[in-house]
Amino acid sequence: MRKLLLLAAMACLALTADAKITTFQVTIGSAATQVSTTFVPCRWLLIQDNAANTIHIGGSLVSSTRGIKLLAGGSFFIPPTDQPSVGANNLATFWLAGTQNDVIDVVCDVIQ
Repeated sequence: MRKLLLLAAMACLALTADAKITTFQVTIGSAATQVSTTFVPCRWLLIQDNAANTIHIGGSLVSSTRGIKLLAGGSFFIPPTDQPSVGANNLATFWLAGTQNDVIDVVCDVIQ
């Protein structure tokens, strides 16, 4: 229920009609895994660790000892920005490290 309320609140944050709330999952590989391999500009971003293991969030150098530590069941949220896509959060700049084959949820407001 808590996750549903959080997702509903984030959906209300869409700032313009060109918003596209996108939800997808990332499976962690044996090494650091890129959230997206292509440029995806987002106004806001939520990464949730639904796996039973801890993950780390960061740039391409993220590892099991480097990056923002996210405990099992925890969430990492970057609040909305009203800047154009140049100043947006690009999903391709985020990487995850953790236990191989753990599945992580990502929700964001993609700028069209």
